[in-house]
Order: sequence, then C-alpha cells, then structure tokens
Amino acid sequence: MEAVYAMPGRAVLLYNLTADPRGPKLRAYLAGRNIRAIDVPPADDLQPLGALLGLPGFEKTGPSSPVRTFSEPMLVMFAMQGNGMSEFLQFFRSEGLSPVALKAVVTPTNVSWTSAALSRAQARACGVFAAKEGIAVTKNEAPGREALFAAAPVGQAVSVVCVALYRVFAGPVIRFFIAEPETVRLGTQFLQARCFATPFLFLSFHVVHFMQAIDRGPVSFWLAAIRQLGLNAPLLFCLNALFGMTGIIWTQAAADVINVVISYVIYARVVKGLAPAQPA
Repeated sequence: MEAVYAMPGRAVLLYNLTADPRGPKLRAYLAGRNIRAIDVPPADDLQPLGALLGLPGFEKTGPSSPVRTFSEPMLVMFAMQGNGMSEFLQFFRSEGLSPVALKAVVTPTNVSWTSAALSRAQARACGVFAAKEGIAVTKNEAPGREALFAAAPVGQAVSVVCVALYRVFAGPVIRFFIAEPETVRLGTQFLQARCFATPFLFLSFHVVHFMQAIDRGPVSFWLAAIRQLGLNAPLLFCLNALFGMTGIIWTQAAADVINVVISYVIYARVVKGLAPAQPA
C-alpha cells in the first residue's frame, strides 16, 4: 500500500522502527506534541526527502526501491528547531530508551536527497551522535577523523603561503600605517615572528575541533587552557626576562610549537581509548 504524506509541519521520518520496541513510545511522544510521525516504507527509499514530507516543489519520482536500502533505524527531523529537538533527544534518556544512532535534520542542502543517500552519509558521521548518546565511538567512525587528516595538508599549505607573504610584505604593510623607522623595524619583526606561529596554531585548533566533534568538551577546554595559561603567559615572562622585546615577539610562536606537541600526544591517547574498529 502506498504511503500518503500530508502537507508540511513539524515531522519526524521514521525508518526501520515499525517492529522496533521503541516505535510505539516514539509515536506516542510525537503525537502528544502534535508532531507528525511518518513511517517511511522501503519502497520510498529512493524518493527525495521533500516529497516524503509533502513539501511544495517536490514530487515522488523515479523507480521504487524493491527492498530497504539500509537496516539501521533512522530518524529524520523536520522543522524542529530550538527546544523541540533538544526535548526530543532528551526523551530517549528520560524513558530509558536505547538511542537511535542515525539521526539527521532536514536542511536546504539535503532536502532533495533520497533516504538511501542520507542514511549512507549519516552512517559515516554517526559517531557525533553516538558519542553524545553514550554509544562507543570506534576509531574508524570518529567523526572528522578523516577530515582532520585530509584538511591538515591543505591548511598547512595555506599557512606556509601566509608565512612567506608576511616575510616579504611585513615592512610595506607596517609602512602603510606608520612611516617612523623604528616603529617599522619593530612592527616588521613582530609580524614576521607572529605569522611563523600560523602553521602550528592551525594544527592546535584542528585537534581542538576534533575533540569537540566527538563530544570531548573537557579535553577541548584543557587544550585551550594549556595553550593560554600553561604556555603563553609563563613563556611571555620567561622570554621577556631572557631576551627582552625579542623574546616577547616570539612568545606566540614558541607557545604554539610546544602546544602542537602536547595536543597530538593528547589526541593519540584519546584515539587509543576509542573502541576498536569492528571487522567488516
């Protein structure tokens, strides 16, 4: 029997939850809050999300899927901004329900995607939700890990270009604002030293963002605290005492070099503590 989808409003698309024991409680919760619970049949896995929600401008097109294209339960939320989404996710905890790892929000980007495409994308990124819901995040599933290593060389390339440009144009940049020779000399030294820290600063914040992605907020906090309070401030006084103004100029670069080493040691320990990847 072909599923019938109503016009838009707050809604949640449900997949593989028809026979799931969590299904009845989910539907009761949503009905009590006037949120449509839409059980998407396997035949509609290749249809756009917008068509499943009854959004204007979207129609069911193409062939029907003969079988379900994925086996994991999935929730896709529509028009549940703000507290509505937080309350919905909190519902799982308050009812003692095991979490649904694959969750997504309908956006202008994915509204034209099929359920099959969305499930594949969410399967790759499910570590974000898994970490927040207390599910073991595996080394392969840790969200952002692939992006971390893919983006690192790009970021380093941009950083090196910035360092080179500042080395060449630091003097002209300072003279554009102030022409006094001593100020130009000191300003040129400062910019050249400051930009030297850019590649290391990039790597440090790369690790911070990774920790946030896997819900290691305290680790992100301590990485920032180590950089600012544990390294920057003490080095400022030490290098000033040892080298005067030159030491102050190079404080940022020295702190970021040390911080990169500390960040990647912590990163290695965190990744080692993640659940080992399961064989395919």
